[in-house]
Amino acid sequence: LCAGLKLNFTVDSQPTQTYQHNNGIAYYVDYLLNNKFKGSGYLMQPVVMVNKEGQAEAEIAIAFHNSNKDIEPCEYSFVNSLYTFEGGTHITGYKRGISRAFKKIFDERAKKFLSKRDQDINFTGDDIRENIITVINVRHSAPEYVGNKKGEIGNRDLVGLLDGMASQLFTNALTAMPDNQFKALVNKVLIAAKSRDSARCHLNVPP
Repeated sequence: LCAGLKLNFTVDSQPTQTYQHNNGIAYYVDYLLNNKFKGSGYLMQPVVMVNKEGQAEAEIAIAFHNSNKDIEPCEYSFVNSLYTFEGGTHITGYKRGISRAFKKIFDERAKKFLSKRDQDINFTGDDIRENIITVINVRHSAPEYVGNKKGEIGNRDLVGLLDGMASQLFTNALTAMPDNQFKALVNKVLIAAKSRDSARCHLNVPP
C-alpha cells in the first residue's frame, strides 16, 4: 500500500529481513493472482491510476485474469491503510465506473464480432467484475467510517472520484487491448452472464 516503503526486521541474532515493494498496489495484484488464481496468468497485465481531488487521493490497480473458474469478484479496498472489508462509497463509485465503461466499449467493439443473440444479452456489473483483480487504496484527510470496526467508508466525495477514475482506467485498458484479448474477455463476460441467467431460470427467479 505504501510504494517504496522499506521495513527492516531484526530478531535477536538472526539476519535482518528487508521488505520493500516499489510497485505498490500493482505488486499486490500480482500477489493476488499467484495466490487465488494459480496457473491462470493474466489476460492483461496490471494497470494503475492515481488521482487526487479535494481531501482524497486514490490509487486503483486492475488486471484481467485468465481463470475459467466460477468465482466471485476479487476486490480489496483500503482507506488510510485500513482494510475496508465491508466496502463503502469508494466501491460504489468503482462499480459504477467500470460498468459504464465496459458497456460503452462493448457497444463500440464487441458488436462487430458477436452474433445478434449475444449482442442482446443483458450482462451485469458482477459478470464483468468476476474477471478482474482490483486493489483500491485511498488516503483521506477526513475519513467517515461506518461503525466501530471501520470496515466501511461513507465519504460521499469518494463516489465521484472513484467513478471517474475507474471509468477512465477501464476505458483506456479496453481500448488498448488487442482484438484477440478483447474477444477473450468479452466471451468470459458472456459465459458469466449466461450462467447467471441459466441459474435464475432454474430457480424461477424473475430478472
